[in-house]
Amino acid sequence: MRWIPAFALLLAATEVHAEIQIDFDPALLPVNGVVLDVVAEIGQAGEAENFSSSITGPSGQPAVWHAVWNLDEHFSNPTPVQSMTVHIDCGGELVLGTYTPEEFTVFYHPGPLLPPSELTEFEELDPEQVCEAVSVDEPAQHPESFGLQEVWPNPFNPSARVSFQLPSAALTRLEVYDLRGAMRQVLLEEELSAGTHELVWDPAELASGLYILHLSSGDLEDQQKAILMR
Repeated sequence: MRWIPAFALLLAATEVHAEIQIDFDPALLPVNGVVLDVVAEIGQAGEAENFSSSITGPSGQPAVWHAVWNLDEHFSNPTPVQSMTVHIDCGGELVLGTYTPEEFTVFYHPGPLLPPSELTEFEELDPEQVCEAVSVDEPAQHPESFGLQEVWPNPFNPSARVSFQLPSAALTRLEVYDLRGAMRQVLLEEELSAGTHELVWDPAELASGLYILHLSSGDLEDQQKAILMR
């Protein structure tokens, strides 16, 4: 496993590692996969919490993905990292890869950001897997057109423009679901006239990930996929 953290800390005569950034090679991920997040489980065993990272890349020479955690407001002392899980959008399918260090060998260490000297490698990923381009089902055919238009931009951060068409006036509801099918936001619920409508989606406290926007108006329904990248 190729993984060397950003810098080392000597505690109790044992070499442990302090990490606030990791880099990883796109060539070791599914082809055309989009990294949504790397979630680090940080804290003592049984009390650890999950923390999302800020994702950038691929960039640099050679081009790599970067994940950074800025958690000094949470941790004032070196705190063990139990695991890291990368979340990848593979053509609309969520693919996960994990890195689990040996106990008390990797720590989050508060302080200035230092880049890692080598790459992190996640298990359970297949670099030969090819992710198909995300395709959205064609809206159901209804008189005078009904449906959601493509979310723009997509992927997006911090907000996106959502537009849709209604063939007739009706009570209209626009909801946001995660990949587990849980409703996370209601963007709109009101009586609207026929025609084209547009709003700005502010995902507020939602984490990076693939979300489904579901539009219903009368007995008509449609949906679109959107990727939020923090």
